[in-house]
Amino acid sequence: MADRIRRWLRAEWPFLSVLGLVALSVVYLLLFHGHWRRGAAVLSSAVFLGAIFRATLPVTRIGLLKIRSRTLDTVSMAVLGGVILSVAIRLR
Repeated sequence: MADRIRRWLRAEWPFLSVLGLVALSVVYLLLFHGHWRRGAAVLSSAVFLGAIFRATLPVTRIGLLKIRSRTLDTVSMAVLGGVILSVAIRLR
């Protein structure tokens, strides 16, 4: 059982790192209500990281970040990360 969990963790490290950054941004947003822009910036960096992983890693290593085609996944995550970052920068 432990070997199976280790293999899964080794196979899903890109997804887990993106998920960890998303969790970090949610915790930051819950703890520091007045600093939502920084939390949104961390969230957008998590989405950008997912786009970078999807664009660069082979299909056998990407795991749960693979939804559709490489191009569609990469472009949609990059656009979403850009939208989140632009909202964080432009809204007052």
